[in-house]
Amino acid sequence: MAEPDSLSAIWPELCGHAAKLAWGLGDGPAAAFAAADQAAERLVARTYSTILQLDGGGMSCRLFSSVPQTYPVGVAKPLGPSPWRDHVVDRGEVFIAATPAEIAAHFPDFEVVASLGGRCLANIPVPGADGRIVGLFNVAGGRAFGAAELRLLQLIGHLLGPPISAAPPG
Repeated sequence: MAEPDSLSAIWPELCGHAAKLAWGLGDGPAAAFAAADQAAERLVARTYSTILQLDGGGMSCRLFSSVPQTYPVGVAKPLGPSPWRDHVVDRGEVFIAATPAEIAAHFPDFEVVASLGGRCLANIPVPGADGRIVGLFNVAGGRAFGAAELRLLQLIGHLLGPPISAAPPG
């Protein structure tokens, strides 16, 4: 997808996905996670996405995956101390690995990311009602994301706070 001018062409569809996210809790967190994935697919032609729940004690659990055969739902893993964790989890800042080399520098599974078509990876912190980071919305794409696309992905991430918080702990 191109930058701001072409956003207007898909804006109504993106708003529909955002509405499902914001008001779709009646259908449960899984429906909201699917809506976030669909929005990312439409917005940036994502190669895959995952949604993680954080327990506040250094553990994460995958609640959603568009590629469950590769990144299965329900898998828990520690998020040990690292510059990446400081950036994304502790400071709540979006992390972008905009090239395959940047992905390889930060993620040990970079070959898996590449095999799924990931040439760019965005880790978007998801704040809960109290501002604490309760999850991560991870989106991989076949190309670098534009600034407007990243802002919209971050908005989608913010809308995921209630469904991640409502999901049973992993």
